[in-house]
Formats: sequence, structure tokens, C-alpha cells
Amino acid sequence: MPKRKKTHTARNTVIYLLVIAALTALAYGYRWVNTQLQERMGAFELSNIEIRGNDILSRSDVLAMCGLKEEQELLKIRPLDLVKKLKQSYYIKGAAVVRSLPATLRITIVEREPIAFIYGKGLNLITSSGYLLPVPQNDKRWNLPFI
Repeated sequence: MPKRKKTHTARNTVIYLLVIAALTALAYGYRWVNTQLQERMGAFELSNIEIRGNDILSRSDVLAMCGLKEEQELLKIRPLDLVKKLKQSYYIKGAAVVRSLPATLRITIVEREPIAFIYGKGLNLITSSGYLLPVPQNDKRWNLPFI
């Protein structure tokens, strides 16, 4: 009967060693995959920003509102957060932000369209829906009537 226990313990020892070897291989495999992914993440650095639909606001105004930095990782940029930041502007009615791999961010803006100048508590612009906009401090020439 003692022989049976010895074979049983030998088999358990082999299974135990196989489990340890498998876990070790998994740990090294995970470490290798993680290293490869970290190296590849560098390939997705933001290098091109396309902005469409901006007539009133300049490119630098839009970038300042978004708070984008040079050589930022594209995959860490959250498009919905950028849309929320852009919609805080008086001039922006709607916005969409899309990541385009490997290194492009596309920003599309729908600006409010002023139809006239209006003078009340200072000079403002007014849209067809009655939304008042402050006159932007840029070099844009306006060909709008005064109300």
C-alpha cells in the first residue's frame, strides 16, 4: 500500500511542476505582449489635426479651446470631452471629433451664423434664431447690416 502513495505523490509533483511552468510561461507572455503594445502605442502620436467648418474662429482658437498639445498620444484623447469643450464657445452650435488612425484627429465644427450687428449693451452679433454673440477679436471683415 505505501507504493501506491508514492506513485500518487510523484504524479501530483509532476502536475504541480507543470502548473508552475504554465503560469511562468503565461507571466512572461503577458510581459512580452505588454512591452510590444507599449512600443506600438508610440506609433499613434498625434501628428495631424484637421479642422473643418471654422469661419469665425481661427485654427489657433479651436486648438486652444480643445487644449491639445503637440506629440500627444492619439488614443488617450477622448473625443467626447473635446466636443464638450468646443460646445462651451458662443460661436459653436455643434461639433464632432473623430480619431483617424494612425495619427490624425478630425474636428468638424458647425458655427452659429450671424445675420446682423445689434447694439445693446455694446456691439454684438445676432443669429437668425435670436442668439447673441460677442464680436470676435479677429481680423475678419463682416458685411452685415446694423439693427
